[in-house]
Amino acid sequence: MEGLYITNLDLPDALEEQLARAATASAEAAGIREIADAEVYRAQKLAEAATEISRNPTTIELVKIEAMKEIAKSGKSTFYQMPSWARGP
Repeated sequence: MEGLYITNLDLPDALEEQLARAATASAEAAGIREIADAEVYRAQKLAEAATEISRNPTTIELVKIEAMKEIAKSGKSTFYQMPSWARGP
């Protein structure tokens, strides 16, 4: 005998439901792990950004300008930006 192929298998309804629940739970768990991994990656990148900004405070001004540029592209918002040197300490 070289192999055995099962073409039709009748399972009790309760067993089919249990297998479906197990498959759904497994897929949900994988999704949760993927989201958690993404959050860890995001936190690491934010920490790197904070380190870089703390070394060079001008960086945050550039980030603000880039954000304002993106907001202005939408054409739906009006905003006013005061230079940081004008705000005082």
